[in-house]
Amino acid sequence: MNFWEILYTIADNVGVPTTQIGPKLGLNREYVANAKSKQINPSLVVAGRLLSVCGYALTATPLDKITSDCFVIGETSQNDDQANRA
Repeated sequence: MNFWEILYTIADNVGVPTTQIGPKLGLNREYVANAKSKQINPSLVVAGRLLSVCGYALTATPLDKITSDCFVIGETSQNDDQANRA
């Protein structure tokens, strides 16, 4: 998974249409779809703001504290199959 797949998954899980995410941040309705299609990697600040619209936060979590409701972007040195890996 990349960031956009995670955002779409979270938005779907919490019932937030992706077309509502941009406007809640002062951006256009197609911001998420356009950024995804262009494969733009958002800065950490932008990623955090996008996730916050869906009630999530971008955090750094100790590896031994990752739970099954966490979305993990990238590789970890811990092999934890319970978390959603990106």
